[in-house]
Amino acid sequence: MLNKIFDKDISIPGLPSNVVPFETIRIQYSPGKGRSVTFYQFPAVLAYAITDYKCQGQTYLYLLADLKRPLRGSPPAASLYVQLSRCRSINNLSILRPFDVNELFVPLSDALIQELNWERIKYEETLHRWRHLIA
Repeated sequence: MLNKIFDKDISIPGLPSNVVPFETIRIQYSPGKGRSVTFYQFPAVLAYAITDYKCQGQTYLYLLADLKRPLRGSPPAASLYVQLSRCRSINNLSILRPFDVNELFVPLSDALIQELNWERIKYEETLHRWRHLIA
């Protein structure tokens, strides 16, 4: 199995830049009664990755979050909140790499503040209009 490494500058003769091979490892399992099985497996763990936008409203038992600011563009301030609030327990939350803590205090954009104010107004209008049904 070949794997591309993005954070390091690796050069192995005969392979493209930053590509490293994974060799299989031998695993033997013996359930007892004189039986056993031997198999070969790549030392890799399958994982599922999604964006913070996609995971909104979902909850995960275990979570590995990458809080580092992207190289291009800028994530909304709410992005870090979404990522950190998706795990059921802080004990099952892992942060992939160091990040700038000051990014947690980035002020909300004017466009987001306007949208939140609009949502608050619509909420109040809806309550006022239908308050006779809410008791």
